[in-house]
Amino acid sequence: MSKRFGIPARTEDVVAHEIAHEWFGGSVTESTWADLWLSEGFATYFAGLFIEKYDGEDAFRDYLRNAAARYFAYEKQHLTPIHDTETQDLMRLLNENNYQKGAWVLHMLRKRLGDEIFFRGLRDYYRAHAEANATTEDLRDALEKVSGQNLHEFFKRWVYGTGHPSYQMSWSWKAVTEKNVTVTITLNQTQAAAPFLDPVPIEVVARGLGSSRITITPTGKTTTAEFTLPWEPAVVRLDPDETLMREVVTK
Repeated sequence: MSKRFGIPARTEDVVAHEIAHEWFGGSVTESTWADLWLSEGFATYFAGLFIEKYDGEDAFRDYLRNAAARYFAYEKQHLTPIHDTETQDLMRLLNENNYQKGAWVLHMLRKRLGDEIFFRGLRDYYRAHAEANATTEDLRDALEKVSGQNLHEFFKRWVYGTGHPSYQMSWSWKAVTEKNVTVTITLNQTQAAAPFLDPVPIEVVARGLGSSRITITPTGKTTTAEFTLPWEPAVVRLDPDETLMREVVTK
């Protein structure tokens, strides 16, 4: 239930989704059916942004969690990329790849680039293609120009590739001086497919002494990193702000 509007959450996000299509899908229309996520993924994510603004961060996170769960269930039956050039039955493209995973791709780009750059890039993309057509490469180009970042590998893995990462994390620590300890974190990716190389945020929490944020950038299926901290860790959390569409595997 929407706390702000007193209506079922499903009604709220459907209405917001359809209104978002006035801009993405209506004004800026995908050039090919393989680019359908530029319509459905955008509308799905912008419905989430509406929820974030009016119902708060917790409701937004629930919305994204539900979207991820729906995609994970779909992927078990259909391992295809978002940019799907093989499916000829167009109604079959109205799937969790283009809706839920597409929304998550936008969310991950937002978290990687930051709000100011991400939304400026979307405005540039919209203005360049309003009342016309656009491709996935047009979106990538707009975001690269505004951010100065090379996003080829991100799009190659998340839009043109398949699947999602499943992380299994282990950690340990040892004292190196009277005031410092070394924390060793090993990150394994357990999915059958190739590794995802997105930076993974980690939170290291000390009992009663606060916490520290660090980032591990995978180089393959297994990555080990060491960090020096001024206190003994009590808890280590993987992606605490849920910025990646991932599963976490426990031993």
